[in-house]
Amino acid sequence: MDLSIITISTNEGNYLRDCLQSFSQQSLSITTEFVVIDNACQDDTQDIVRACPVGINLLHQPRRAGFSTNNNWGIKETTGRYILLLNPDTILQEGALEGMVHFMDEHPEYGAAGCKLLKI
Repeated sequence: MDLSIITISTNEGNYLRDCLQSFSQQSLSITTEFVVIDNACQDDTQDIVRACPVGINLLHQPRRAGFSTNNNWGIKETTGRYILLLNPDTILQEGALEGMVHFMDEHPEYGAAGCKLLKI
């Protein structure tokens, strides 16, 4: 697995829907897995994840937990060479995920990378 993507939803299903849609529309030459952590949501997060046309691993946190706790849990459940902690209000641009993986492969001296953020 090249890239594991983890996002936490804390009643942010309205944003998550667009995020997952942008992920499902990617044409990828890398292998990915996507984990959504339902952080004790009271909205439709679980339904949104289940409706996604690509396989998304849904983890349910029964009581509200913090950013680090949720991401550490998600990381333990993934197998990617690289991990992307992604906010649920992110829309992925075509090529961004592959670009990050290729950059990290070409620069083994780096331990972390961040994406360019665009406000569209």
